Amino acid sequence: LLKDEAWEVRCSAAETLGCQATLPAEILKSLVSLLKFHTGNVQSSAAKALRRQPTLPVEILESLASLLKDRSVYVRFSVAEALRGQLTLPSEILNSQIVLLNDTAWDMRASAAETLRGHSSLPTEALESLVLLLRDEVSGVRRSAVYALGGQTSLPEWILETLVLLLKDEEWNTGYAAAYTLERQLALPEKIIEFLALLLQDKDWGPPSFAAYALGGQRSLPKRILESLVLLLKDGNTSTRPSAAYALGTQSALPEEILESIASLLKHEDKNVR
Repeated sequence: LLKDEAWEVRCSAAETLGCQATLPAEILKSLVSLLKFHTGNVQSSAAKALRRQPTLPVEILESLASLLKDRSVYVRFSVAEALRGQLTLPSEILNSQIVLLNDTAWDMRASAAETLRGHSSLPTEALESLVLLLRDEVSGVRRSAVYALGGQTSLPEWILETLVLLLKDEEWNTGYAAAYTLERQLALPEKIIEFLALLLQDKDWGPPSFAAYALGGQRSLPKRILESLVLLLKDGNTSTRPSAAYALGTQSALPEEILESIASLLKHEDKNVR
């Protein structure tokens, strides 16, 4: 059915096969061939089926790599989508994805960044290209680049500084993605922690919430920052309070004074604060 004349049949067959956790190599080859069709639904269904495979055989990965050089942006996009589920990629494919980060099509840049998401050790060239995308004019590209960086738990300070700026991005989901990546860092430099502490006092709802969540990845915050987080529990809103509570809850040990401040809020008239 993957070779049926009707594109609707090929599309449905690919969608059905996508529900299977492990597919034989011959079927995988047929799915790869569907990525060449210029019918969007067929390409999308085939890409999703391939993406759901936990580990694609080397032969299939090589076939996909060859299609990354296709002249059609739709084919390249479909291949990038298919590769999103692979946490380990051969160097040739990884390098091809890094090149696609500079593609003229915004959805191609976003998809290439998504492919790198989850990789715990990206080469310097990839990190540099992703940082450039943090300033992309398309919010979806910025967000994908941030999540791609989220696989790294020890990013250099110059990248962290850019991520902090994105906490005030005009698109809230980009700000959340930046907070997610910052929270995953094993140890934030003091300068970054100070930047985040300042954002706790921002007048908008987004930056304080994102900054508090980002601080939750650090297990021993200074007392003055803890005090600011307690204030957010009391005077914040429904968006900032959960993030402040999360950051306080991740601390390895809270000072007695902070514990007393939190305890006093258990009697607060507002049930949301309690």
